[in-house]
Amino acid sequence: MKTVFLWLNMISAGVIFVHCVCRLSVRRWNWRQPELWAHAVLCGGSVGVIGHGLAQGGVAHPAEIIINCGTAAYFLSQTWRLMLLMRFK
Repeated sequence: MKTVFLWLNMISAGVIFVHCVCRLSVRRWNWRQPELWAHAVLCGGSVGVIGHGLAQGGVAHPAEIIINCGTAAYFLSQTWRLMLLMRFK
């Protein structure tokens, strides 16, 4: 069961990383924009979660897994919505 939670946490972090990198790369940012910093921190945090999972193999606290899964689900829903809008445009 620990392995399932470990992989669930790392997959969620991977989704967050991909979404944040894509968001950061599609437009020109100003240093004063809070969205830039939010995505940069989420990107760095997801790298940390993946690195910690691969290096130590220990399962994180259940609250971390829940927040990562929730954030990944939110980002996937946003990506899905944008894909649908682009398709019908």
